[in-house]
This record gives sequence, C-alpha cells and structure tokens, in this order.
Amino acid sequence: MKFRKLFIPFALLAGIGTLFLSGCTRHHSPEDKADYIVHKISKKMDLNEDQRSKLEAVKDEIMQHHAEHKAYKQQMIDDLIAEIEKPELDQNVLLGMVNHHKMTVEKVSPGVIEKLAVFHASLNDEQKKHMVEKIKIFRKHFDHDES
Repeated sequence: MKFRKLFIPFALLAGIGTLFLSGCTRHHSPEDKADYIVHKISKKMDLNEDQRSKLEAVKDEIMQHHAEHKAYKQQMIDDLIAEIEKPELDQNVLLGMVNHHKMTVEKVSPGVIEKLAVFHASLNDEQKKHMVEKIKIFRKHFDHDES
C-alpha cells in the first residue's frame, strides 16, 4: 500500500519531467549552427576581432555552398532509391553520382582552403597548439578502430 502511494506521485513527476524536457529541444538552422560553432571556437581559442573575422570568412565560404549541396543531396538520395528499386543496378549512374560529388569538392575546396589558410596564418603558436589538441580529441572520439 505504501509503495502504491509513493509510486503514483513519482510516476506523474517522471512523466511531467519527460514532457517538459522533450519540449526543450529546438531545431536550429544550419546558419545558426555555424554561428554557434564560430562563437564556440572564438571563445575557446580566445580569438581577437581580426581572427574572428577571418574565421567568419571561412564559415561564409562554406555556407555559400551549403544550400546548393543540400538540394543536390536530396536529389542524389532520390536517384539512389530509384536505382536500387530497379531489377539491375546501373553502375554508370552510381559512378556519375560519385564523379559529380568529386567535381563539387574540387570546385569548392580551393576557396575554403584559401580562407582557412588566411585564418591559420593569423593564429599565434598557443592557439595553433590548442587547435591541434582539439583535433586529436576529435580523432580519438571518432576513431573506432581498436586494432
């Protein structure tokens, strides 16, 4: 009897908490996410205004191509589904998708890398060391190869 008296209030509390927390999630636009990342990097690496503006240029270059890539990605998925539904897979269609992706990367990369090099040149040695440490943590986090 005592268990039942305690269980009902705790169950209600857990249910209300779950509803409250599920309402707290928001979907952010890619621009909002990019702005957040720039803010976070700027804060963690203690960037000055000049460095931050160079990082913003990298972000702007990437975001310039984001919408185009998103539209193509949706079309590519639709094409892939259509290809898989066929009785026989057309390898030329798949190779065409891969080649289109490679051409897009080759077209976009020079602008992004150029702006990234300008940003890198503005960093001091301490900031570069901080960046290397973050990359090592990132690699460790995503490296699932236990061999």
